[in-house]
Amino acid sequence: MKQTPAFPDLVTAMSDARLFGPMFAGPSWDNWRAVLRGAFALPMSPSEIEFFRSIAGREPPGKRVKELDVVAGRRSGKDSVASAIAAYLAVTFKPSGKVRPGERPLVMLLSADRSGARALLGYIKGYFAEIAPFKAMVARETLDGLELVNGVDIVVSTTDYRTTRGRTVLLAIFNETAFWPSETASSPDVEIFRAVQPSLATLDGESMVIMISSAYKRSGLLYDRWKRFHGTDDANTLVIHAKTADLNPTISQATIEAALADDAESAKAEWLSLWRDDLSGYITRPEIEACIDRGITSRQPRPGVQYTAWVDASSGSGKDSMCCAIGHVEGDVSVIDHIIEVVPPFSPPDAVTLIASCLRNFAISRAGADRWALGFTASEFERHRITLDYSSKVRSDIYREARPVIASRRARLLDSERMINQFCNLERRAIAGGGEKIDHPQRGGHHDDVCLVVAGCLVALATPVTGAEAFLEVMRRRIEEPWRGNCDLDDIRAAGDSFSWRFSSEPLVDIWVPAPLVQGMAGTRFVGDRAFIQKTRGEARQILLSQLAWRALNEELATELLGEKA
Repeated sequence: MKQTPAFPDLVTAMSDARLFGPMFAGPSWDNWRAVLRGAFALPMSPSEIEFFRSIAGREPPGKRVKELDVVAGRRSGKDSVASAIAAYLAVTFKPSGKVRPGERPLVMLLSADRSGARALLGYIKGYFAEIAPFKAMVARETLDGLELVNGVDIVVSTTDYRTTRGRTVLLAIFNETAFWPSETASSPDVEIFRAVQPSLATLDGESMVIMISSAYKRSGLLYDRWKRFHGTDDANTLVIHAKTADLNPTISQATIEAALADDAESAKAEWLSLWRDDLSGYITRPEIEACIDRGITSRQPRPGVQYTAWVDASSGSGKDSMCCAIGHVEGDVSVIDHIIEVVPPFSPPDAVTLIASCLRNFAISRAGADRWALGFTASEFERHRITLDYSSKVRSDIYREARPVIASRRARLLDSERMINQFCNLERRAIAGGGEKIDHPQRGGHHDDVCLVVAGCLVALATPVTGAEAFLEVMRRRIEEPWRGNCDLDDIRAAGDSFSWRFSSEPLVDIWVPAPLVQGMAGTRFVGDRAFIQKTRGEARQILLSQLAWRALNEELATELLGEKA
């Protein structure tokens, strides 16, 4: 293994023309130099100490910290400085006696998505390309990083705590930590932070964690670290909290003022680094998990059950999925039976074919949808004899009406971590006039396709249908959908040979029909190749008492009904 050359301290290297000097030239980086002097326990001038106190709320540490958290406005230079630290720690590492033969410590670059981490990697590769002593230490360049001759690997990693285990870590950079989403974990920032601690322990005294991010809502790992350590003279953890102008005086004040005029709450977070008070969580994880039927990811269609569906369409060319949720009502509980998600990229006709096929399995010919489904997607569903009923409700209204159904445990949901985490990532944002907007965060790669269709289905199921509406639906089905072979809806059903219709509140039961009698029998429905009809309990009892063939085919129902009355 090649011997590591001698380098000056980090701040000196930032001014050295042979090292980082050309990339950090000029006085605009002086305040960053003060931050780094404090973090690495380097000598500081009185003016640097005064500035350090103003953004750290504490005295400079007496030794190099193990954790540096920087909550700073956009365009403040966070990526440039963090990547410089990464390059510096990588090239100055001396492995002798610290790691086992063949063990390669990592400089891990983590972000909300791989593109964010690759942006950091781009800075780092730029340093190694331009700085001759650094360039000489590159053994191999890969798509996702660099391998150095001193045994250090610089790699892009994912925000999955399972991938951070097992390797020795020299430095872990958490980029834009306040915006980390996950559809496979409820708290990816916390879980990764915990998972990386044992990996840092091997090189204790040299290893380091750096978190950089703009401020966002008052929750998550970065907010918790800020709340606990900002302004606290902790020996191991340093939290910096600075406005954009504090660390980058070249940003025009007019640009910041224009942003404040356009959207004050957003701009205060983005440029002034203020935690947002207008954001709150939509629902808690315990509230969602209380409604989950654990181990059940899908339910099969049952005869006689009236199912409802909700569709969220997508073009297939972006990052949004096309989704559908199917459910039914049991008493006052809304039950989600099936979720379909078609992940992009996909062909919209193929996605519609898949969803339409599933809807037909549940005997559904109409589904709710948002206004996005207008146009080609709606026409494609029509081609499959599925009609989309466009909702007048906007996304926020759907979530607002779904929340009490979930919070009161009047919902039974499928065991889908993706759905659970999308619900948990939703935010309530106060808007002018006293209203609120409920949506997924706009930064960090968040999505809400799955939870939106589930919420839409819950709202549709929980919305009562009046007798008049039900009667009109029955009439519409007779005229528009005679191919369905039935016209039952809720408490309105076909009455048999004597009358066309009958209004009844008596519960209906499903009776399997013997195969020889299926042909020509009114009101017959099918599940696969098996036929059934619906009758009141009294009517069903009479049939089972007098017809042995029916009784043999419906043994469980016969036991129940014939036991009620001798």
